[in-house]
Amino acid sequence: MQHKIEIHTDEEIAELRDKVLFLIGEYDRLSNYPKAIRRLKDNQMNYKIIPDTGHAINHEQANLINMEVIRFLH
Repeated sequence: MQHKIEIHTDEEIAELRDKVLFLIGEYDRLSNYPKAIRRLKDNQMNYKIIPDTGHAINHEQANLINMEVIRFLH
């Protein structure tokens, strides 16, 4: 399976600011890299780095991920 990665403009990202939560594994090589984190910070996006996890955060830290999603939705 191959994923298509799309780069969005800052204006498109601003429209999503309060509607999304990025949960990123501390050891996730696909999402946790300096340029991506800097862009999240620069655009004031909601994100959390989940400690001791890779890319499969919902399997590796299921309870923590569930709590974060519930907290975000309330």
